[in-house]
Amino acid sequence: MTDHPLKKQRAEIDRLDREIISLLAKRYNIVSEVVPIKMANDLPVIIEDRVNEVLDNAATEAKTHALPTDYIRKLYRIIIDATCAYETELITTYSNQKNN
Repeated sequence: MTDHPLKKQRAEIDRLDREIISLLAKRYNIVSEVVPIKMANDLPVIIEDRVNEVLDNAATEAKTHALPTDYIRKLYRIIIDATCAYETELITTYSNQKNN
């Protein structure tokens, strides 16, 4: 039986997917460092100026790689929303621990 004609490309995509997941995990780790700082300085979870900056940075980087900026903005919006939800969970956990 012969290998699937896309075996090599699929393996590379799988490797890249693992890399993307690893980078997202690193992003989440940084978010966990940000939460205590935000709490100590009474900063909100969502800082719109920063959100817009991240979206603009992602779109600019996408252009340098000939990727569709609207797609990248949507993707980053999902990432930002997910990390903000994670921040909110952490804040709730830290607040509950502090009050107990």
